[in-house]
Amino acid sequence: MKNTTTVLLFGLFVLAGCTTTGGHLFVKTSIACPPLSDTVMFVLLPKRPKGPIDGIKIGRAFYAERLHYSIPTSWTRDLFVDSLRSLALQHGANLAKVTGFMWATMRDGEYFDVDLYRVPDIQRYKNDDELDWSTRHQLRFDDFKFPGPILDDPSIGQSRGTYELTTVAKFHCQTSWINRASKDSAELLLHEQGLFDLCEIYCRQYRYAILRQNDWWPTEFDKINKAWMAKRSQYEWQTFHGLDSARQAEWTAKINHALLYGTGGSDADFKVN
Repeated sequence: MKNTTTVLLFGLFVLAGCTTTGGHLFVKTSIACPPLSDTVMFVLLPKRPKGPIDGIKIGRAFYAERLHYSIPTSWTRDLFVDSLRSLALQHGANLAKVTGFMWATMRDGEYFDVDLYRVPDIQRYKNDDELDWSTRHQLRFDDFKFPGPILDDPSIGQSRGTYELTTVAKFHCQTSWINRASKDSAELLLHEQGLFDLCEIYCRQYRYAILRQNDWWPTEFDKINKAWMAKRSQYEWQTFHGLDSARQAEWTAKINHALLYGTGGSDADFKVN
């Protein structure tokens, strides 16, 4: 079977005044698989995952970059993971297992090597304490795993979800809770699902901002994150935390409409200028 190779050049870009010189991400496949949608969940496993991988190994990805100066590694790490995710899905892989890596230091560049797999049940490999946004998984009551005491008064409708804007919207289970005993528990869950979707709308704009710019600055993240936090506050008070069913329905419709667009920024209600 003929191997296929794809190369992505990050090119020259500047991060907070520190320059990188052309990072290369190579993807080489040994098995041809149909591409997966950009909305499919993708998991990057550590070097020593728990248990065997139940799936088909379809290839390998390798990234290398020589740095002139030390830079905050979280910035280049996000760029790498986002590009790896896109290329892996294009080649039909939904899971990557780290086989070797070295993050940037003052003298060294970055190196990252992963094996690519296509697995039938990707949710099995996801960290139980963290969820990435996916069209295949809506938040459930069981996803709220705060270990401490929570309200259990049926007359009180309260919940708190912890969401994080990165290149992919994240939900943190261990710091999130919901009053399941409340008579409004269904409305509370719907409201939290809307918050996760709302976070994803701004994550899409963040991903798009990274990909469309040759020169990427961390201020772009600050701008989008501030917009997300402001819209979250507006969503919270206008829906009365989901207990105003009419306003919640309006927001749910607006959010679902915005999710139909690839970047999430085509809808005037959520576009970051």
